[in-house]
Amino acid sequence: MFSPPATSSTTPASSAFIASTFFCGCQSNTVDFKYKVKAGTKNEYKHTSKLNVVSLKVNGKDENVPKDEQSLTSIVTEETKSITEKGERNIELSISDAVLSRVIDGKSQEIPLNQITEQKTKYKMTEKGIITEIDGTEVTENSNDIDNSIVSIRFDDKPTTKGESWEVKSEKTVQSGPASSDKIKTVKTYTFDGYEKYKNKSLAKITEKIEMNMSREYKLPPTKEGDKPIEIPDIKQSSKTEGTGTILFDVNKGCIVKEDKTWTITNNDSKDFTKMKNIPKEEQQKMDRVSVLEINVQYDLIDEDSSEASENKAKEEKKPEVKKEEPKEEKK
Repeated sequence: MFSPPATSSTTPASSAFIASTFFCGCQSNTVDFKYKVKAGTKNEYKHTSKLNVVSLKVNGKDENVPKDEQSLTSIVTEETKSITEKGERNIELSISDAVLSRVIDGKSQEIPLNQITEQKTKYKMTEKGIITEIDGTEVTENSNDIDNSIVSIRFDDKPTTKGESWEVKSEKTVQSGPASSDKIKTVKTYTFDGYEKYKNKSLAKITEKIEMNMSREYKLPPTKEGDKPIEIPDIKQSSKTEGTGTILFDVNKGCIVKEDKTWTITNNDSKDFTKMKNIPKEEQQKMDRVSVLEINVQYDLIDEDSSEASENKAKEEKKPEVKKEEPKEEKK
């Protein structure tokens, strides 16, 4: 039988080492990140997005920024309906309790967004986070839009060691209007930074850097007024997004527990009316508008034992049952 020594010669440094070993649970510094969610699993996330207008310039001059603070809160639910033979998850994404809060000149408003709550998105995703299908439409890897999967990221194909990084690149062209298309180029860099304690759990910490460039092209069809062609302005629009974020991932459960991202978006909008002879001279001018926005997005997994989960369950139980009326017998 093993008996502990009567006296202890453990130093503070060795105590810290032992404590850290127990806390990390002998977690490896090399992880093969994968989603391991089983069929029938529902993950609910408390979502918050905040928008702030940082600056606005028109033709190089600073304009007064409207005092309009906006935030969107909702509950995002990802339900894994089934697992395919290839190991892909069939997921249904739904949103509930969506509320837009605004503060305009010191006056606050809360607007329920019922139209968002009614929307559901179905998509198929591999265990590495590659989206292969959205609402029944196949998605190619080259144009894979990872942001459609709100609370997921795309992992590296191979195991990742602490300190290592991997890149996810996307380049695509999407139709943004009847006569315009957007070219979007995105580069996301993820780094595995070890482990972090959150809600009494040791979670893998992944940091993110994003750079996205968008340019919009217009192809307006030639039009005529009588026999004369109608002149149109020269329009150029572009935007650049730069941001950082932190993702906490539960390696054992194979799901994201928390996301916190901040993006700075610079929008450039240029319109040139100087070549349009069919408008008054005072309107034949150029207009350059540059706006800078800051957006913060957070997702926090609601634990089954948490108060938020209990409140959501109580709401579901309070919903009145719809009783079917039995057909009335006709009097003879």
